[in-house]
Amino acid sequence: MSTIESPRPYQKHRPHAAACRAEPEVWHPVRTYPTLATAKTVASNIRTGKLPAYLPRGSFEAEIRGGRNVWARFMGVPVDEQAEALERARTAAVALEQENARLCAVIVYLLTGMLATPELTLPSRGLDAVTGRVELTERDGVTRIEVTEGEL
Repeated sequence: MSTIESPRPYQKHRPHAAACRAEPEVWHPVRTYPTLATAKTVASNIRTGKLPAYLPRGSFEAEIRGGRNVWARFMGVPVDEQAEALERARTAAVALEQENARLCAVIVYLLTGMLATPELTLPSRGLDAVTGRVELTERDGVTRIEVTEGEL
């Protein structure tokens, strides 16, 4: 029996995307790929959000340098997609009839893939608004969402 080796190792994109988000508008190396065709495909997938680490679509730019080196940078969430995602979050929060800022903040994070601003305000049943503050921390490769309740 013979073994077949993969031509390239599996690429983990989350650390690269996290580095880009930590320093918006700063170019970061992703990887050197074996062929120009592969590099072009990966760069396109980063720009279009086909790789989950680089969601939402359009929030990252990618380019090829030196022939096969892919570089990426985070440019922020496109305004139209951000507004659409926040509207979906508001609808979900109202549908769940939640008065808990923690849950609302997590819903926003899950629907948008990031937090455009750490302060957020969402409608709540029986109240004008629920305000909370959200912070993302990463320890041992695990991202944690920490939410503090604001004013009710």
